Amino acid sequence: MNTTLLRETLLVDYVYTRLRRSPLKWSGMSLLFMLVTFCYGSIFFFADVLEKNTDLWLKNAPDMVVQMQRGGRQIDVSAELLPVLSGLRGVARAEGRLWGYYYDARTRTAYSFIGVDDDLDPGEAIVGQGIARLWQLEAGDDLALADVNDTPVLFHIKALFPPETEMVSADLAQISRNDFRQLFQVPAGLFTDLALTVPRQIEQTNIAAKIKELYPASRVIIRQNLQNTYTMIFGWRTAIFLIISLVGLFALLTFAIDQLSGLWSGERKEIALLRSLGWTTTMVIRCRLYEVGIIILFSWLCGTILAWCHIFLLGGGLISQILRGWSTIFPEAGFYPMFDLGSVGLLFCITVIPLLSVSLLPIWKIASADPEAF
Repeated sequence: MNTTLLRETLLVDYVYTRLRRSPLKWSGMSLLFMLVTFCYGSIFFFADVLEKNTDLWLKNAPDMVVQMQRGGRQIDVSAELLPVLSGLRGVARAEGRLWGYYYDARTRTAYSFIGVDDDLDPGEAIVGQGIARLWQLEAGDDLALADVNDTPVLFHIKALFPPETEMVSADLAQISRNDFRQLFQVPAGLFTDLALTVPRQIEQTNIAAKIKELYPASRVIIRQNLQNTYTMIFGWRTAIFLIISLVGLFALLTFAIDQLSGLWSGERKEIALLRSLGWTTTMVIRCRLYEVGIIILFSWLCGTILAWCHIFLLGGGLISQILRGWSTIFPEAGFYPMFDLGSVGLLFCITVIPLLSVSLLPIWKIASADPEAF
């Protein structure tokens, strides 16, 4: 057998023997590393889910949205603005939108309603999975609501939004425009806001300035600015959660580092004995690297897999309510599976590399010393 291969085989066998000496110690360390990796991994993966779903949702959002305000509050927009805005240079299309929020006092929940021109007959609705779960509805059932005058309004559930869209449609109900105007008592000729299609992104800022000049009470929202805002909000929530959990995680890491970097007198004597038997400093460090590396890498891999399953298979129930908002109807379906190498790499850098570093440093100091000093 090759001498190098034989040496490495014996080294691995020695490491295996050392691990078997203290099963409780290494099992505890493994569970501890796994918990730290699971916590950080869940946060990173869920932040990726929020950003990915936001990007997908904003792809179908209008290039620009024009709203009217009075006293800092949004008010309805007159349809008379449509020909004016569509006539601006760079605007390919302008259309009115109808949407709003409906508070149901019976269940203390809020629904999002949109009025569309799709193939919906009067009295028909398409609702999200969250509303269907709340009222135990299926396609073909009826949903009873009341308009702003407390007059009963009955909607026939034509269909449910697909489960894969639950991240954005859990609390959504889609009805015809006429039904929307009846439910919220919105007069004809008024819209919630106006959506503009501007093909050239470079012109959006100038068009927004023109609209603000024509209508000082208006509020113009550009899709790119909206995307930046969502990214900032999700990043802020992730940072807050990390800061809150940092105390506990720091305590766990401190304990782990203390266990890894501290060497008992018996381990010191064992290193001295190995050096006196002809082991080089490199062999001693490699032995420690194999020993600690196996535990850390195994724990990191298990923690990462558990975090991925927690988010994408179980819906991230432990942290999702903190990061996604404060709605009363949450999506329960698992998220679309994704794998971001950047997040996995960051997770590896903040968990594995520091622990390996602090575990090898004392070994290197002792292995480099004179064996007779022990």
